[in-house]
Amino acid sequence: MKDLINKDSERELLATDILHRMHHKLLIRMIIAVVVVLLMFAIGLWLTLGRKVADKEQIDKIALVVVNINKNTDTIFTILRVLAENDSAMSTQLQHFPSTAPLDLASMSRVTSVFNNRVDPITKELQFHWGIDFSTKKSSNVYAAATGFVEQSGWNSGYGNSIKLNHENGYKTFYAHLESVKVAKGDIVSKGDLIGAVGSTGQSTGSHLHYEISYLNHKINPKVFTSTFIGR
Repeated sequence: MKDLINKDSERELLATDILHRMHHKLLIRMIIAVVVVLLMFAIGLWLTLGRKVADKEQIDKIALVVVNINKNTDTIFTILRVLAENDSAMSTQLQHFPSTAPLDLASMSRVTSVFNNRVDPITKELQFHWGIDFSTKKSSNVYAAATGFVEQSGWNSGYGNSIKLNHENGYKTFYAHLESVKVAKGDIVSKGDLIGAVGSTGQSTGSHLHYEISYLNHKINPKVFTSTFIGR
């Protein structure tokens, strides 16, 4: 009888130990899965942004850890440490996203045309408007929405005085109908730099800034980046 009880106790202890081991392994697998997802996100973001050569060493460190990943907490902490070391490089690349307002906030309060079909005020024909128009007083400051270089600056047919910035990660921003431009083709600009002044040059019916954003040469709705400032 005692032998039977002892055997039952041993079985219970063995079952409990097995469950503990399973829970431990499951927890480790869950942590590893989360970390791997974070890694893939970080690497994907890097590929999207076109990281600088100077940052390649950090990416190589991450790749090496992924290749040699083991099911233990030491590896997990190593991955997290490498990601933490990479934060400064990620912050640098965020400077190349067109997330800064191209005008003072007060100058962005009146949107006269959005990214959509409209009747063109000059031709009176239905056409697609590829940007956002901010109606504001003449000579208002225009700022670079992100870090990059000046791809085009000067007179541009119906757009009048205009500036196109290349942010070196697939994104470009375009500022048109300017009274004046304060940068030249090839200049390097930082996010928030003064680049021009609002005007009404080219085919324009009044003082305003025509603002466009493109990604991989496809124009996208600037509202994605300006809604924070204009609330619409």
